[in-house]
Amino acid sequence: MGSCGDYAVTVVDRSQQQWTGSETSAPIKKAALDITQGDAMRKLLSGKFAVLSAAPYHATRLIAEAAKSGGAHYLD
Repeated sequence: MGSCGDYAVTVVDRSQQQWTGSETSAPIKKAALDITQGDAMRKLLSGKFAVLSAAPYHATRLIAEAAKSGGAHYLD
């Protein structure tokens, strides 16, 4: 998605170490954030078009609620 030029993609993980080896030529932003921090998630998703979640099952509700509050579409 990031390489087509139609989307601004941000990858979020609580640990920057998880990004090791995930370098790409696509213009992708990276953000270190604990997805269980609702306020931080709402701030990050505010004004975004959509969130594509690949988080563990127990975190999906938190991400969906943050997406709704931020006005973003949610896809799990």
